[in-house]
Amino acid sequence: RAALYCTALNIILDQHHRDQQRQSDQQRQRNQQKVNRRIKKKLKNAISDILAKTKELQPDQAEQYERMLHRQVNDGPTLSFSLADKLVSLLQSLEIIDTPPTPDQEDRVQYVNKVRNALTHTGRIPKLTGLDDEQSGNHPAKIVDRVIPEIIRIVIGNHLGFRPGGTGSYCVVKGDVIDFFQNGVFRDMRFVEICEYLLEKNAELYQRLS
Repeated sequence: RAALYCTALNIILDQHHRDQQRQSDQQRQRNQQKVNRRIKKKLKNAISDILAKTKELQPDQAEQYERMLHRQVNDGPTLSFSLADKLVSLLQSLEIIDTPPTPDQEDRVQYVNKVRNALTHTGRIPKLTGLDDEQSGNHPAKIVDRVIPEIIRIVIGNHLGFRPGGTGSYCVVKGDVIDFFQNGVFRDMRFVEICEYLLEKNAELYQRLS
């Protein structure tokens, strides 16, 4: 189940990035109109001159680099994004974290991304650095079982037209996720922990009496 949650989040992140990329491509095309062809030609000539003077490259290698770099000049600058970057962008679009994110929010995004990445590639829940032993064991489990599924619910709710500002479940869930990234707390688990403790003690008492 945890792996399915992470797979679903991966799909959401890729789709969100494609949507954002379409918008940035349109903006880039508008910006490219401001770049004079003469400037592009000057850049390509400079690249060709540098490659011609680079004796360490074979002629076919220099030609390949020249074609690639000339094409990049024609296309304009592009950015590469990691899945952590995509997660930040998604959470910002949903108004879950700040723009730019605070250092604490950045840390928790990295925690979520590390758990997501490990489960996707190894099928195992990792331990997180920078936390004590108890937190390192509990935090990843809460991320997998609670935080990631709720992010997915928020994305689905957002596409269905739900918006924050009321007392419905969508607003409650979103508030919980905001609280996690802002304060590192995801719902008050003390009542559950107390119940589990009492059940454990009752089981021990039952075993002694029987």
